Amino acid sequence: MRSLVLELVSIYGVQHNAQITNWVNEQMFRETSVNGVSISLVDVDEDRVIGSVKKVIAELSLTLNQLVNGTWLVASLGTLQQSFDATIELRPYIFKELLLKSLKIASEGFIRDGDVHERYLEDSHILHIASKSAKSAPILYAYLNGTIAQSGAKPFEFSCSMSDQELNGVITSYIDSKFNGVNPFSDEQWRDIFLASVYRRIYDKGVFTVISRDMSSEDVAIYGKLAGYGHERFATVKSDDDVIYCSYGRKIGKKMVRYNALEVKSECGTKPQPTLKLVVNKPAKVIPVCDISPAIGQPDVQNEWGEF
Repeated sequence: MRSLVLELVSIYGVQHNAQITNWVNEQMFRETSVNGVSISLVDVDEDRVIGSVKKVIAELSLTLNQLVNGTWLVASLGTLQQSFDATIELRPYIFKELLLKSLKIASEGFIRDGDVHERYLEDSHILHIASKSAKSAPILYAYLNGTIAQSGAKPFEFSCSMSDQELNGVITSYIDSKFNGVNPFSDEQWRDIFLASVYRRIYDKGVFTVISRDMSSEDVAIYGKLAGYGHERFATVKSDDDVIYCSYGRKIGKKMVRYNALEVKSECGTKPQPTLKLVVNKPAKVIPVCDISPAIGQPDVQNEWGEF
């Protein structure tokens, strides 16, 4: 992905080349398996990868630190599963950095089965005392506590949380809808996504009205974009999109996809790269065929049509 590095260097400056290269390498080495087929960003068209990164930078006006520390770039399947896509996922850092301009994050984390905890309304902190024996116990809640300083008055406290059922719903909806069957994250990385989901939730809570008072109108608008970024990936494809109609509005057929991206990838891993033998006056020369879908197979020209 040298092209992606060069693109980012042109945006942020050559002095950040090492930081950019490290981030790109981290994304490229993230690999997952779907139905026994291993996929990564290597399988995604390079233009799609560059387009996804440039899109998030432009829409959210990301600094280099926000991009490197606040985003992941992962491989996913397209809506119709005909191709691989590059999808940007936001991490907690990018939300927290914006909020810290006007408030203090007192604590954040996960309440596990066996921990001491008390939950109240959203205008108070969640009490959490972690148990040493519950470090690997199931997660009950993801939460954060925040504090806003008020001149001449007691600091305003707030909290936001998501239950284990909601967190499981995050995993299911991301894999089934956002990534179309791909699970690109480890358990540790999913916990990052859980916290990011809590930060997203704040925007829809009544307490955000209080939080936004100390934020600039520009930061409030950006936070709204962060909270909703990537939601279009959850949109389902209408069945009518696959139906073919004639000029008079009568249904005359339905679109079919013969091969999906996973099948092609699987076949690529088991079949040798097809070759064509060029018959010339000189000794035969073998040249690989650059076929975008070798899964279908390319017959040997001489075997198929005979010796020329």
